[in-house]
Amino acid sequence: MTRPLDVMALAAIIVAAGCSEAFDPTVAGPRPFAVFAPLHAGSDTQVVRLTATLAPSDPSPVIAPVSGAVVTVAGPGGPVVFQPVAVPGEPGTSDSVIVEYRAAGFRPARGGAYTLQVQTPAGTATAAIVVPSSIGTPLAVRDPYVLSQPHSYPLETPIVVNVAVSNEALGFMVRLLIEYEVYRNGVWERELAEVPLAYTGIASGDALEPILPTLVRRASSVSVGGGLPPPEPVFFNNLAYEETISLIYARHGRPNVQMRRALFVLLQVDRHLFTYFAYANSFEDRFTIRLDQPDYSNVRGALGIFGGLASDTLAESITTIRQPR
Repeated sequence: MTRPLDVMALAAIIVAAGCSEAFDPTVAGPRPFAVFAPLHAGSDTQVVRLTATLAPSDPSPVIAPVSGAVVTVAGPGGPVVFQPVAVPGEPGTSDSVIVEYRAAGFRPARGGAYTLQVQTPAGTATAAIVVPSSIGTPLAVRDPYVLSQPHSYPLETPIVVNVAVSNEALGFMVRLLIEYEVYRNGVWERELAEVPLAYTGIASGDALEPILPTLVRRASSVSVGGGLPPPEPVFFNNLAYEETISLIYARHGRPNVQMRRALFVLLQVDRHLFTYFAYANSFEDRFTIRLDQPDYSNVRGALGIFGGLASDTLAESITTIRQPR
């Protein structure tokens, strides 16, 4: 039977042994490179960025491109080879030129399975995804009349749109945009304004600050047997909708504005992109005692993210809209 004194002595030995070596954050061997490769089914041009990683002890960290890389995405329609393109660096940074890899004329298929391969002198990286598929009716407004006649409804009335999230998506976001025309210099020019979830400062009279939608995790389960997933409601506020219309009229003048359409834009992201987003933006918890900053990567042979996203749009006419109250 071990005595309490023996336990304390053993613990002291373990602590002493564990503290005998200094912590070294430097990774032994070749450093992995980083990959950022979102495939957007709504775009005809796809972009992949590769950057070298630096040791934590580097006194002058600079974003450095990965040279000599061959980037290929294989999927429906055959493999696509991305071409290196030099683009100007971000203003205010030390990078005058950034090399990224582009594939023009490449629009990923909804529901398509794709594999990324990055070959570099330092090694090869691979990853695989499935782009969110297309659903027959991804968006449906419960009461479209509120969009064309918002003044006929109480200000607290919710504008509800039902969303059907595809099986391949883990996160989604819905934006509400107002499409209108402004008469300027003898011609009608089309513009867009986003309706936030709410405005801060309305009650206090302070400057209005919009609260915009963000990616959220799906609440519905994945459908099985080919059935459609249950719809998920997304709520906008009639007060914010009317306030946005009033701001448009105030900015351009009521006679110079013609309302056209209310556009609901649904963005769906696969599980890899949403998990990456959640780790980067939602991990912080003021009640946690954890001090680490976890990261997420689905790329083998490197670090980073290869993900898929897709968008759908529902348009409702608002040409008959009148001046809100």
